[in-house]
Amino acid sequence: MKHIKLSKDGAIKVNKGINELYPKDIEDSIKSCIPGEWIYLVNDRKKTTYLSFVNPLVANNCPVSQVIKKVDSTIENELDYLLKLIEDSIRKRSLFHSYDGSSRLVYGHADYLPGLIVDSYENYIIVQVNTAGIDRFRNEIKKYLEEKFNKKIILLDNMQYRLREMLPEFEKEKITDDIIIKENYLEFHVSADTVQKVGYYYDHRENRKRASRLIKDFKKEFQSGLDLFSYVGSWGINLLSSNCKNMTFVDQGNFEETTNKNLSLNNFSGRGKFVRANVFDFIKEEVKSEKKYDIICSDPPAFCKSKKDERKAYDGYLKLHKNLIKMIEKNGVLLACSCTHYVDFNSFQKNVEEAAFQAGRTIQLIDCGVQGYDHPTTNLNNKNTYLKYFAYLVE
Repeated sequence: MKHIKLSKDGAIKVNKGINELYPKDIEDSIKSCIPGEWIYLVNDRKKTTYLSFVNPLVANNCPVSQVIKKVDSTIENELDYLLKLIEDSIRKRSLFHSYDGSSRLVYGHADYLPGLIVDSYENYIIVQVNTAGIDRFRNEIKKYLEEKFNKKIILLDNMQYRLREMLPEFEKEKITDDIIIKENYLEFHVSADTVQKVGYYYDHRENRKRASRLIKDFKKEFQSGLDLFSYVGSWGINLLSSNCKNMTFVDQGNFEETTNKNLSLNNFSGRGKFVRANVFDFIKEEVKSEKKYDIICSDPPAFCKSKKDERKAYDGYLKLHKNLIKMIEKNGVLLACSCTHYVDFNSFQKNVEEAAFQAGRTIQLIDCGVQGYDHPTTNLNNKNTYLKYFAYLVE
C-alpha cells in the first residue's frame, strides 16, 4: 500500500478523531490513486500511521479520504483485515441480550468501517455500501455474511451517498417478505415496500425500554397515549406493553395495516388506532380542540442536515414542544426525542424548558438516554452521538 503524507491541518483533524478528510488535509497528491484504494496516511511529526482509503473522483465538496484506524504494523491483505473488522463488530453486539438476531451489526465509522451499514433482522440482513473503499469488496462481504448467517442477504444501496463517491447504481435486490424484528421481547413486522425506503430504526430501542420501565413506576394507569411520527408503532407498542391502556399512532405514511398487524402480533388488538395525517396539522387540530393525553411520545425525523439550519431547527422544535406540552394532562409525561445532530443535548433540553415556560407549565426531567449499544460512540460530543431522549413529568 502507498504511504501518503497528511498536511498539518489533516494531522490535527485525525488526532482529534475526525475521520473524513478533504484535499487540503493531504499533503501528497492522490491523483494517481484508483477510487477506493487502501493507503497509509502518515503523520511525519508524530510518526503515526493511519489505515485509510481514498477516492480522487468524489463529487465537489465531498471528502476524498476516509480514515479507518491507527495501525502499528503493516496490513498484509485488505480483504482479510476488512472481514476481521466486520467479525469484531458482530462480536461486540453479541455481548448484549436480544442483540443477536435483530440489531445493527455494523455502523460505519463507529466500527472502523467507513460507509458500511449492516442491519440484521430475524429473516434478512440488509447491507448498504456507501464508499468506494468498501465497494471494492461488496461481493466478498455478501459472501461472508451468507456463510455466517442463515438469512437472506440483500444489498440495498443508498444512491444519495453513492453519487457523492461517483459509484455505480446496481439493480436493486428484491425484498419479497415482511422483515421481522424482535425488540425488547416484542415483535414487529415491516412490509417489503416500507423497508425499501427506510428500513427500521433500531437506535431508540434502549430508550423505548427505559420509557416502558419508567411508566411502570407510576402508581396510576396511563389511559391515553399518543405516538407521533409513529412509523410502524415501535414506541407506542412498547408503552402498551407497560402501563398504558390505549394508544393513538399518527404518521403521514400509509402504515395503518402495518401498525394494526404489529398490535395483533403483540396481543394489543383493540388498544390502538392509526391516524394517517400530517403530524403538525394533527397537533394543530388537537390543540384547537383542547384534547389531552396522559403520555405523548414525539420522535420526528431530523429537522436539519447542516449547521447553517441549526436555528431554524431549534425554532421548529420549540413550536412542536410548546404545543405538545399544552396537550398533556396534569402529571402526564412527555417523551421528547431528536435525531438532529446539529441540535445538541444542552440545546435540546433548553428547548423543552423554554417551550414549557411559554406554555405556562412546569416540567421535571425524570429520564434521559442516548442510542442503543449497536450504535457505538465514545462521548456526548462525538459525531456518532446524534440521538437524544428526554422524559418529562408535566405538572
